[in-house]
Amino acid sequence: MKLLPQPAAAIAYLALAGATHAQPAPMPTLLEAATAIREHTTTSCELVERSLRAADLHQDLHAFITIDRIGARRACAEADRAVAQGRKLGRLHGVPVAIKDNILVKGLPFTGGTRALQGYVATQDAPAVARLRAEGAIVIGKLNLHELAFGATGNNFAYGAVGNAYDPSRFAGGSSGGSGAAVGARIVPAALGTDTGGSVRIPAALNGVVGLRPTAGRYSGEGVLPVSTARDTIGPLARSVADLALLDEILSGSRGEVQPKPPPGLRLGVARAAFYDNADEATRRAFDAALDKLKGAGAQIVEIEIPQLREVAAKVAPVTDYEARVGIAAFLAKYKTGVSLDRLVADIASPDVAAGFRNRIVSASAPTREAYETALKVERPKLQALLRGAFESNRLDALLYPVTLAPALPIRGTEMSVTINGRTTSTLAAYIANTGPTSTAVLPGVTVPIALSDEGLPIGLAIDGLWNSDRALLAIAMGMETIFPALPAPKQ
Repeated sequence: MKLLPQPAAAIAYLALAGATHAQPAPMPTLLEAATAIREHTTTSCELVERSLRAADLHQDLHAFITIDRIGARRACAEADRAVAQGRKLGRLHGVPVAIKDNILVKGLPFTGGTRALQGYVATQDAPAVARLRAEGAIVIGKLNLHELAFGATGNNFAYGAVGNAYDPSRFAGGSSGGSGAAVGARIVPAALGTDTGGSVRIPAALNGVVGLRPTAGRYSGEGVLPVSTARDTIGPLARSVADLALLDEILSGSRGEVQPKPPPGLRLGVARAAFYDNADEATRRAFDAALDKLKGAGAQIVEIEIPQLREVAAKVAPVTDYEARVGIAAFLAKYKTGVSLDRLVADIASPDVAAGFRNRIVSASAPTREAYETALKVERPKLQALLRGAFESNRLDALLYPVTLAPALPIRGTEMSVTINGRTTSTLAAYIANTGPTSTAVLPGVTVPIALSDEGLPIGLAIDGLWNSDRALLAIAMGMETIFPALPAPKQ
């Protein structure tokens, strides 16, 4: 899989010229970086240069599609002047971050991870990006993704498969693979991804970092190439839950500090038949050990059943297929990309994405408006009622499950199918098996790392809650950080 030549508009930004292989200093977390700049123990330009060197060192990950060296250096110089002059500083003042390349960033190329959009440069920031910049964050570049955000591995045939931060021969997860790899490899302290069926939580889990899928609608979805407007949401990835809480506060406009909620007294649901039985041995061992640690710390583990969860969720599938066709066409026109839906589909490079569009989204058998309305207004409420009933009847504070059924698998040979625990299925179906049902119901969820497999690959724990429980979930996840400390950094 080769990296395609970049559009002329992007060449000035690419992380190819002047690369250095000098080992960069460790990248602090988001809050550590912001505090260090404010307290004059480092500078914005020191952190930006550290990010750029780390990106050069990890070019083999294909985490970035575009790097804005000129813009980032200009911005950090201004940030450092503001500190020296005693100006009022935002909460992310001078801190480098990176943005998934299906989110608009003014002045930077926007590809959606697909060839047809090469050469398109965004003329405005998505509101989520504008919020980060208003707090002083510096965008160093745009991150690679599963093409058009339609996949769970990050195996992109247009811009290169995204390698896992802990083993570049393994995939990073998707669709926000570049976001997971860039944070996991300590290139940036935090990144934005997007999540429809697991696309923030899967790469967060596979790269050993934390990620948040907020309740749908909590953040603005403007300026994002859609998959499903009913399910899509931007989501942050970082290395600590406190960083997620800060990013959630900024992106949502909420106020109020999140305090850790320790395990004693928590009622945490585990639905083994729905989320656990098909996991591989490494994942089952890690999940069982995590539950034992939580019980030992005082949490109540409540074994529950959610009958027919997957079957009910499957009936909501026409929502995504219908909204993808309508939403992508509307986005292409609204932002004057000069690209039609037909051309976009014709130029898809990744075989799994091409097959998905051909068979489900633009085919003659694609869902009708009537099927879409039924799925959205009849079937989705049934799914939501099923999950609400499970929470309320068992008095749950959160639902726990392994984020994925297996750690990251090798990039080569996983384009279309994988075998996990003796079962061969489509790669997408296998890796969104656990995150898919609750995201279809647009529940919020946090993922935290809990272990490394025997092969040194991260395994993540999902913590889901009912709608608008985002801050409560972050408090629970923050409390778990004392039980599951951060994983060791990947070997450089």
